[in-house]
Amino acid sequence: MKRATITMDGSGRVAVPSDIANVWMSEMELVTLFDVIAPTLRAAVRAVYRSGVLQSCEVERRIRLPNGYYLEVYALPMVMAL
Repeated sequence: MKRATITMDGSGRVAVPSDIANVWMSEMELVTLFDVIAPTLRAAVRAVYRSGVLQSCEVERRIRLPNGYYLEVYALPMVMAL
């Protein structure tokens, strides 16, 4: 699966890839982007799901890594909701 991420440089400039359909970000990438700790991010994700704005089946995927483990990633709508 080809995926892209949203990044922010040291001066606060946000870089959004042109192919937004392939924006899928892992928890660690989101923690880095928003400069929060993982439990805070997880609580925000749960709050979005509880509110009914997004459904996990729409914005959440698991991709298999070369080492056999799985990585949970979130689509652009979840990134925007956070």
